[in-house]
Amino acid sequence: MKAIVAYIRVSSREQGKSGIGLKVQTAKIRAYAEGKGCRIVRVYEEVRSAIGGDTLAQRPQLQAALKRAKRLKCPVVIATLDRLARDAKEIGKLVSASGVEIISIQDSPDKLVRLRSEAAGVQEQTELLKNLTSEGIRLAKERGVVFGNQKNLSEAQKKGAQANRDAAKVRQKELAPIIANIRAKGVHSGAEIAGRLNQLGNRTARGQEWTDQNLRRVLRQIDRDLKDRANSDALNRENSNWGTW
Repeated sequence: MKAIVAYIRVSSREQGKSGIGLKVQTAKIRAYAEGKGCRIVRVYEEVRSAIGGDTLAQRPQLQAALKRAKRLKCPVVIATLDRLARDAKEIGKLVSASGVEIISIQDSPDKLVRLRSEAAGVQEQTELLKNLTSEGIRLAKERGVVFGNQKNLSEAQKKGAQANRDAAKVRQKELAPIIANIRAKGVHSGAEIAGRLNQLGNRTARGQEWTDQNLRRVLRQIDRDLKDRANSDALNRENSNWGTW
């Protein structure tokens, strides 16, 4: 079975929007892998904007995905090209410098040719969107429109916060068995566990390195879940019918 590395990304502005979230991208890539008979070695997640700056330098998870794929001699699969970058030159630089095949799941069999063609379209769409947005805001302000609907802003913030909580829960479930294995080897302090996670290439839901501070909440929740599970098992054993169903 052919191995692939998956890379998914959202920008901070997209967190509250439907259809382009991390879970949706993951589902699309998993469907692609199943259809092609491929095995996903790992899914690398990142929350970063794709507009402006050096794409690779600002994306630690993208760097990790490319390195892993190069080491395994397998492709990196993305849901759409704009998850990789929104600038044709950046995409071209990534493809040529990485030494790794990058597959957008809508690509034709001639991946590199289609990649270049689609990259140009992504850049054109981005520039057009930026120009239309700027012009629309300018004209609206001339008509006296005041931007910043507090009701809509509040709702968007709630959705964004919920999306972040959902992503954190998913990440916690993925980390629980890894952390249990680390603890089984005699490593118990938050700082040491964070160091081991970083060594293994694991990152937070936002693509950051783990520290003692940002790992505390995860460890507390994992410990609470373990305690709740133990209490539940104890209650079940007290039930005379336990083990009969």
